[in-house]
Order: sequence, then structure tokens, then C-alpha cells
Amino acid sequence: MTAGADEYRLIADAMVDGLLDSIRQSRSAPPRWDAAEPYLLRHVVAHAVEAQRVDALIADLEFLVYADPETLLPALGWASSQRARR
Repeated sequence: MTAGADEYRLIADAMVDGLLDSIRQSRSAPPRWDAAEPYLLRHVVAHAVEAQRVDALIADLEFLVYADPETLLPALGWASSQRARR
């Protein structure tokens, strides 16, 4: 049995939460992008696209400083909010 689109999105959403939680002091604290492992900086944006959470990530200016350009640039086309598209 394969996961449906909603299940797949929920899995990707959990992946994003787990990755972000790994670089937060607490659940309510902002991510510490300067403390992120290279895997996280390369792949969190792809998981965010799959989880339909790319706008929040792209709108995070500190994330943009540390993000891997090779994985970030293709994800920019998925931005839908005005803030993220700017």
C-alpha cells in the first residue's frame, strides 16, 4: 500500500518539524540556522515544498543566509505568498 498525497504531505510536515526542532532551543524559539548541519541546510527546503510550507521558510531571512543555493533556487518557484515571492 502506498501513501496518498495527504499522508505524504503529513510525513513531509513531520520531517520539517523534526529538522527545525533540531536547531531550536525550544519549540517556540526561532531556528538557529547557524547551528544547522549541512544536510538540514541542503534538504529542509525540499521537505518544506513537499509539506506545502515553503513560504514560511523562504520568508525567513536568516534561513536565506545559510541555505544551500543549489536546493533553494529551484524551490523559489513554489513560493505563493507575497512575502515569500518578494
